[in-house]
Amino acid sequence: LLLLEKEQRAPWSYKVKWPFFRRKRLEQKKVICKDPADPSTRLEVDDRIDAGVTESDDQDPEIVKMWYPARILEAEDDRVLVQFQGREKPKPKLPPLLTESGYFGSGQLTPEIEAKLDVVFKRYATNGKIGKEGLRGILSCATNMLVQEESPQITNLLTQYGDGSILDREGFMKYWLTRFVNKINSYWLEDELTRLFERVNANTTGQTEEEKLLMQGKEWISRKSPRLGVFRSHAYRNSWQIDSVKWGFYDFREHDQVDALLEGVWKPAEVYSVDWEEMTITVKAKDERMYGQPTFVIPMESKRIAEFETKSLAQEEDAEPLLIRTQSGGGVCARPGACGLQNLGNTCFMNSTLQCLSNCSALRCFFAGTPQEPPAFHSDLSNSPLSMNGRLAREFGRLLAQIWSNERTSCAPVELKSLIGQKRPEFSGFQQQDAHELLIFMLDGLHEDVNKAPYPRPILPEVEAKGRPGAEVAAEAWSQYLQRNNSRIVDLFQFQIRSEVECPVCNTVSMTFDPIMYLTLPVPKPPHTVKLTVIPIEYPRKPIEIVHVPVDKGATFAKLESCLHQHLGKEPSVTQGFVFADIYKLRVEKFFEPAQWISEVRHKDDLWAIEARIPPGKLRKTHYFQVMFRRKSDIIAPPRVVCLGEETKHSEVLNQLLAFSSELLACAAVSRSQAAAGTENEVSTPTAAAASASASAASAPEKMGEADYLMFNETSKEGHPLPKDDRPVEWPTNGFISNLTGTGAASSSSKCFVVDLGKVDLATQLPYCLPKEVSGQSNGANTIAGLPATSLKQCLMKNAEKEQLAEEDSVYCRQCKEHRRSWKRIELWNLPSQLIIHLKRFGRDRLDGPLTKIETPVEFPLELDLSDYLANPSVDATYELYGVVNHHGSLAGGHYTAHAYVTSPSDLGSGSRHEEGQWFNFNDSFVTQASTDQLDFAAAYILFYRQKPSEAPAAKAAAAAA
Repeated sequence: LLLLEKEQRAPWSYKVKWPFFRRKRLEQKKVICKDPADPSTRLEVDDRIDAGVTESDDQDPEIVKMWYPARILEAEDDRVLVQFQGREKPKPKLPPLLTESGYFGSGQLTPEIEAKLDVVFKRYATNGKIGKEGLRGILSCATNMLVQEESPQITNLLTQYGDGSILDREGFMKYWLTRFVNKINSYWLEDELTRLFERVNANTTGQTEEEKLLMQGKEWISRKSPRLGVFRSHAYRNSWQIDSVKWGFYDFREHDQVDALLEGVWKPAEVYSVDWEEMTITVKAKDERMYGQPTFVIPMESKRIAEFETKSLAQEEDAEPLLIRTQSGGGVCARPGACGLQNLGNTCFMNSTLQCLSNCSALRCFFAGTPQEPPAFHSDLSNSPLSMNGRLAREFGRLLAQIWSNERTSCAPVELKSLIGQKRPEFSGFQQQDAHELLIFMLDGLHEDVNKAPYPRPILPEVEAKGRPGAEVAAEAWSQYLQRNNSRIVDLFQFQIRSEVECPVCNTVSMTFDPIMYLTLPVPKPPHTVKLTVIPIEYPRKPIEIVHVPVDKGATFAKLESCLHQHLGKEPSVTQGFVFADIYKLRVEKFFEPAQWISEVRHKDDLWAIEARIPPGKLRKTHYFQVMFRRKSDIIAPPRVVCLGEETKHSEVLNQLLAFSSELLACAAVSRSQAAAGTENEVSTPTAAAASASASAASAPEKMGEADYLMFNETSKEGHPLPKDDRPVEWPTNGFISNLTGTGAASSSSKCFVVDLGKVDLATQLPYCLPKEVSGQSNGANTIAGLPATSLKQCLMKNAEKEQLAEEDSVYCRQCKEHRRSWKRIELWNLPSQLIIHLKRFGRDRLDGPLTKIETPVEFPLELDLSDYLANPSVDATYELYGVVNHHGSLAGGHYTAHAYVTSPSDLGSGSRHEEGQWFNFNDSFVTQASTDQLDFAAAYILFYRQKPSEAPAAKAAAAAA
């Protein structure tokens, strides 16, 4: 070893033989990497080897064409069952289509192809018939294109082979027979059938056991076959796709990627050649200029070699984006367990889920242990084909140990993500995924890894009630379930629900008890609302309100006015009403007619409701005009609306404008008097200001004389003074519309009145003294952040309601011998120690509709009592919250965070009490202390509750006596 350290500085051309190291390496490799060709070598389950594949058209079937890394699943004396890694599945071969065929000849379907088509028919048929929806699914899958239900292709198919609306089995087979015989679209026919059979899993029909194994990437290989070799002793094709296993020594191959200390600098490098005699490797620095790069010869045992992208990234100054994916940040957390998880590229969905699982004390103790006890999961590891052979359990336990070691402020769950991606390809990339789907996979995967039930699982008959008590049926169903699923995950998270299905015709009730791992609750969609900025007729004595008015999407503005009256608690009146307009920079861009649909409002429109007076006795024809208040060229107050009748005089309009201006300047006068008296910090409401300004209101007409009152029309850019005579106001020429009271009215945003307050000194105070906008009242409705809210208990009640199934979900009634739209009701039968509640925020209004998010805030309690929702009242139903997964934003650009209650590493999660802890907010690698007031009801997606420790018998008796 001392010689090795000296050799690191030796010239690259100096070569030394190392027989001692070579002998030791070969001895170690013989122990770890077993040689399948050696008859004395005992192969065991989980041993890693190289396995080759051949081509059937070779003269010698034992000539290996390609090598893959493999793992042994079963080992016998003369053969082994191996699981290939990276080997493509063989393309299924179609059986002959016809018994007889010719060019446009006749023939019959072969029994093999008819059996496969029968599987397709049963998959898409309802009551032995296929409708338009089923044909849409068949043709879309076969052609790999979206086919609409009303397409001519489906219509012609139903007309020619069915009765126009449905297709029976005979017509279905006749359709395919016609295509086979006449060779319609024969070029694509095999591809269509292959896709269709694969979708319905019809390719397994008639397959041998060997073919089924090959479809799973498995194969039995003889021990004497040259297709077995020592692990990593052959060159793999597409080796970058292979998950290499790191041993305790360097088992180098050509083109391996390493980090090497070259010329005093750590650089990423590639192994150019391997010399096993001299125990050296030749490396080249990985550079854009790969050709012409110098080579370096380094002993295999030298410290100048390190794993790829470890040393080289550590010294790069601008390597933070990559470094964060491979290394963990050092430091001590605010509390053991308050450790962040680094974002590896849109992995916030995984990080938030793992943080909540990490703070499930009972789960953490089982997989990571405590400071006093080692993890207990090792004795429960399963080697069934359904499991990941304990790899997921081990990696999850290692990550939990890192999080709770209190040695780093953040960890990078690279290995766990890679392991998850191997099993579920959708999680292998860097696209945003659903946290609930990952949670399902994690719990299912951990369950199979520690499932103590023997494999193969026993096949048990369905449990039937047959008039027995529910408790007896539930106990039998649970006992049967444990024979197939027996793990710590089942003990902690799974429970039973009672499902009752009642036939609407014969009233027969069937009862089943089903095991579930999480409770999915529907979230009611918020009613459609329209945001309005309301200017009351008393403005500025009353402030402007911003309200969200519930109204149907297909309503008109006349209906919106009615809903606005109801929302504000006002009675409709014939002397005043609301005018709706799009406002931009305090100018009316356009008015909306009462008969217009609110769906015509564009996304960028700022919708205002301006309350206006309607002159009595002049309702036959009424016009609306906006009134703007300006000083020089700046608009200094919100717009108002004047309502003019057919015979309204100039003097009457002038009086209305004078009233508007007087109220505005009275508010400014009060503000100036308060500032002069030094009371600007005192609270003064607009109503109080108007009351205190009543004395100065009498002098307002004299001050108003300094203002200019102008009238603009389509042809006037400068405007002209409004006459003070009693002549009627001219009418606009753009016709009439219905006003808010049902009479004829016209409105124009191009014609308006302008009050120019440039000569009025008080006008300088207006932008600063007018009342601020306020949020409108909700009339007792529960709202959070302006959105109608609901509670978790309301979601539970909704889930427990009896509902009638849809037509496509019809249930077969054994009494009626037909499918019925039965009534279904679900109740909780028992409860787990760890309860997961999934709020169903994402869904579709219809099967082929777009995926949308429900933004309704859901208020959830810190302590939850489920006694009212239990069909079995003898179960302890009190829970306390310890984790929340939040989803912020929309579907396209959402982000996941988590809130979790962090206790101590020694908290066992069971017993008479849980240890005290602290709430934290987990935002990937950023962790901050939080409080229960910061829990986000609008973003909550998954809730984690644990059963509250029961009180001691003496304390419970004392409480009952009290």
